[in-house]
Amino acid sequence: MTLGGLLERNVRRHPHKMAITCVDEGVSLSYLELEQRVNSLVAALMAMGIKRGDRVATLSHNCHRYAEIFMALTKGGWVLVPLDHRLTARELSYLIENSEPRFIMAHPDYQEMVKKLQKNSKGLESVIWLEQTSAEGMNYEDLIQKHNGERPKTTVAENDLLTLYYTSGTTGRPKGVQYTHRNLFFATINMVIDFKINEDDITLSTSPFSHIAPIWPMLAHFFVGGSNVVTRRFEPELVLRTIEKEKITTWNSVPIMILRLLEHPGIDRYDLSSLRCLSYGAAPMPLEVLKKAVKVFGPIMYQVYGLTETYLLTTLSNKDHVDDETDPRSKRLASCGRELVNTRVRVVKEDGEEVCPGEIGEIIAQGESITNGYWKMPEETERAFRNGWFRTGDLATVDENGYIYIRDRKKDVIISGGENISPREVEEVLYSHPNVLECAVIGTPSEKWGEAVKAFVVIKETKTILPDRLIEFCRERLAGFKIPKVIEFLPSLPRTASGKILKRELRKNSNS
Repeated sequence: MTLGGLLERNVRRHPHKMAITCVDEGVSLSYLELEQRVNSLVAALMAMGIKRGDRVATLSHNCHRYAEIFMALTKGGWVLVPLDHRLTARELSYLIENSEPRFIMAHPDYQEMVKKLQKNSKGLESVIWLEQTSAEGMNYEDLIQKHNGERPKTTVAENDLLTLYYTSGTTGRPKGVQYTHRNLFFATINMVIDFKINEDDITLSTSPFSHIAPIWPMLAHFFVGGSNVVTRRFEPELVLRTIEKEKITTWNSVPIMILRLLEHPGIDRYDLSSLRCLSYGAAPMPLEVLKKAVKVFGPIMYQVYGLTETYLLTTLSNKDHVDDETDPRSKRLASCGRELVNTRVRVVKEDGEEVCPGEIGEIIAQGESITNGYWKMPEETERAFRNGWFRTGDLATVDENGYIYIRDRKKDVIISGGENISPREVEEVLYSHPNVLECAVIGTPSEKWGEAVKAFVVIKETKTILPDRLIEFCRERLAGFKIPKVIEFLPSLPRTASGKILKRELRKNSNS
């Protein structure tokens, strides 16, 4: 159960079918062309003496070469360490120090950052530049051209490590999440089955490849012989234009992307009828935004829930995205759905007993797609598991049909005056105000209450509102102890590559 043979199978079935298109660079590769480039890269890396199990880091925006590197590592038995180019040199140096890659493959846009990493990290032997540059190092295309694209003779086992994806650090220092070939094989199978992906599907990747979110759609479409379209970045106009031009059928997004599409004044000018599956996850979806999305995009919405450590655990299918309050299914819009195939998900109390409908407990999970632990962190690994079940740290309840409703993270509960307050509940109220674009709620130190509720709000363009008016709006919809004591307006909220709001940054700035 390894992934190295995905391209070979598609070459046998339809060698000249489009495998991947990079919109920004105007590059489109067939399965035959892609496999030949991947094979050449494998041969080049082998010639450089990279051994099975060695780590290779990447620092780049989205492009077709990112897919080539990923597939080459699946064939060669090496380990991918994707780096987020939006991180600081200090943050990236920690990841390099922890993962100890021998090489880094980087885009010339990040030359200055690579120089700092080389200075701080003695273990980096060399740099492979993905495009031509005068900087010291090797050139990616030159390496590929030196080899003939024949299929290499390599040995890869299903339990070999394939990737180290680092957690976003929203609750602490980033941890390297270990994924084997077997883990990603089952994650891919799960997606193909649950989203009914077939060889006619064309997927769009807008999230950074340095995050786990766009990898499963890419692998799932390669698995069935579908096609991938990649954009360097997310821009509403670019995405709408690409969906129409490329006839995109599936797109995995994050809530903020959907929100920005809905706010785009020209959305009605584009033909989006090719879309049959619009999935979203990685961050909570405000209920008001979701209702609007269902009306605009139609019955194609799928919610996905998972963690960096688990890939996807649950889905809420398009059939459950019902915005008719007379339909009993409408309440499921607040749910993250039910467990995927090949995955077991439970909500349990502290003693491990499953909760009854309405009771709150922690989500735990088992499955072949779940990590076996953190890189070089045995104690963190031990804490993450209980009796073979991964502990997500997310608090939730279930209904009588097994649908799971996330209430909050264990460490994200505000305790004010002895009362437990869910930041998400306050955020949902703020999102329901017509002038609010984004918001995040945290607890700040309070001598009187222990913690006080504070809200950070981004107002929609051309709109205005006073803090007092927004607090009064909340007063009409929340119990007194849940109302924000302070509202701070920001131009934008700090986010991770996956779209999660970095509440630790908001807390740090509030306490400084």
